Amino acid sequence: MGTVKTDSFSTTYSTEQYALGSLRTQPADEVTAADASLKGDRVWMFVKASSSGVAVNDLLERDSTSDPFQAKTSSATASIRRALLVGVADHAIAASQYGWVIVRGACVIKSSGVSAGATVASKTTAGTVEGSSAAGAVIGYATSATSGGVCDLYLDLQ
Repeated sequence: MGTVKTDSFSTTYSTEQYALGSLRTQPADEVTAADASLKGDRVWMFVKASSSGVAVNDLLERDSTSDPFQAKTSSATASIRRALLVGVADHAIAASQYGWVIVRGACVIKSSGVSAGATVASKTTAGTVEGSSAAGAVIGYATSATSGGVCDLYLDLQ
């Protein structure tokens, strides 16, 4: 049997400690223990951050045509295609470093003018989502309204 990995999802690395694109599931009780407003299991993917790094709560997109698991903060465009989106950064990952990002489940994301219960899409502000009445790739639904520039989101990019 293989070795069970127990590193924290917020750990970042200077070298590729897991295969890029590897998935791990975080049980619901751990998700809620970390943030009482979030519920359910979460799925994380191991990625490499772009040469600019990524910030906490950013929506991320693919940064390479040859490596689908290199991620950067999503572009400032509402016309990005869903297939180019990678996930949401639960923590910052420095430039050219490695770490885990959320691809499915409850998370906190940068948002603008989102109402609870609304479906959300990529926005014309980099790394941010808004209500899906605007153009953009629908990625989930808000479980809270925007407050302080973020909302709780059920994300589904898997």
